[in-house]
Amino acid sequence: MASKSYYAWSDLYAGGETEERLMANKQMRTVVLSRNIIRRGEKVTQSGLKLNDDEWDALIAGGSIRPYPVPDEASEYLSPAAAAVQRISKGGDIDTNVLLELALQNPPAMNPPADEAAELPEGT
Repeated sequence: MASKSYYAWSDLYAGGETEERLMANKQMRTVVLSRNIIRRGEKVTQSGLKLNDDEWDALIAGGSIRPYPVPDEASEYLSPAAAAVQRISKGGDIDTNVLLELALQNPPAMNPPADEAAELPEGT
């Protein structure tokens, strides 16, 4: 059985190089010298990111990693979710499962029923 492909839907920090330095106030601080970043849209694996099952599952549940590629229309200024909506609004097609997942993660704001609406205090 072929394994499912996963893609980064946000930039992911994947370690880097640090160094302990003595600061002017005589305290040791960890200074980041370089960062390894997995860019949004790149194909990822649990072993490649060196994550345990709980960490991997948390990234999937949070939407940072998904089992389908980032829409081509996504950019630095347009989120992947907004790119999917834009594609649909322009008459493009998108997988129904992808659309449903995006909708469930970003439900529209709902107004409370009238009987549950907050009442204004008297005199206002």
